[in-house]
Amino acid sequence: MGDFSWETKKVGQHFMQESSVEAAQIESAYQAGQKSITRSFNEWLKREGDTGELTYTLDFRTMVQVCDQHPTRKREYRRVDRDLDLTDEQVKAIKHVEMTAFGRKSDGKKELQEKVERLGLSKYGRDDWKQLTEMEDWVVNQAPFIVHMMFDKDLGGGKLLIDALLEDSSLRNLFEVGHGCGSTHKPARDSWEQRAFNGAYDDAEPHVRPKYGTINLTNTTCGVKAARQYGTSYFVLKDDVRWRCTMTDRDSSSGAAEPATLGLWYKFFHRFDDAELRGIAVHDGTAHFDDYPEIQIHGPVRFNEDMVCIVGDDSLADDVKRKVDAFGSKHGLRVTWQNMDV
Repeated sequence: MGDFSWETKKVGQHFMQESSVEAAQIESAYQAGQKSITRSFNEWLKREGDTGELTYTLDFRTMVQVCDQHPTRKREYRRVDRDLDLTDEQVKAIKHVEMTAFGRKSDGKKELQEKVERLGLSKYGRDDWKQLTEMEDWVVNQAPFIVHMMFDKDLGGGKLLIDALLEDSSLRNLFEVGHGCGSTHKPARDSWEQRAFNGAYDDAEPHVRPKYGTINLTNTTCGVKAARQYGTSYFVLKDDVRWRCTMTDRDSSSGAAEPATLGLWYKFFHRFDDAELRGIAVHDGTAHFDDYPEIQIHGPVRFNEDMVCIVGDDSLADDVKRKVDAFGSKHGLRVTWQNMDV
């Protein structure tokens, strides 16, 4: 899993996932026992006034990368032991999304910087590298990754969704259980995943395929309003899951969905209008979107290892609430009940 083991940050910022392309080069040099690795990024890391090719040297003894032409430009690195290994299909899927985002003609960051400056959403100017750091930290490290759940969904035969969850240890996808709160048409879901992940999951076992959720970019307590068709209650995922998530700016069933990874978080921001962008920057829980951003979780979603808590809809029937409480106790998850009217 070396391609996903490297995280990086600028001094004073939080660590974030390095792209798998860059991480693969770093890991190869690290495993070979090299003391350092020097890489060239050509044009895309240049700032106004830079000339010639820029090279960056990462010293494995200090875990600090320095621009050889501008030594004050530094980044810190760390190698992280992940809690699980992804399958070949899952690795291919994440890398495809990353490369698709990389290859998009529009950089995305410059457009976002212009909007942030125009709307006065940062105390730093467009030419200051710190301008997007607060928004980046919120999106990459803090905005809750959640999965909406309809605990009282009737599965037939007197069985509810919460009953099935109580009998299981992990969240399941449509191909595993045959039911869901969104589209249950397997051929359609298969075609969407084929397009989104370039066929990485075509021959995969059902349990290998991704699970789906959303990112609460505006920090609303009711979850993501536009995703409440999947249920008014929701699970909150641990930060440990973030490294193996991809995302789209809307439901991936849409052919217009723009993909991204956390390392390229700004790549799907062009669709948000001024009001939505302000809601993300402020994230005080008052802004709602007409469309929800989607996350795709690659690998298992284990109840007792990958979740933080449950936020339940207080309007659920008492017997359902008791079962949800029992589910929380079983897996060590805090359960909070609240009014979900918005």
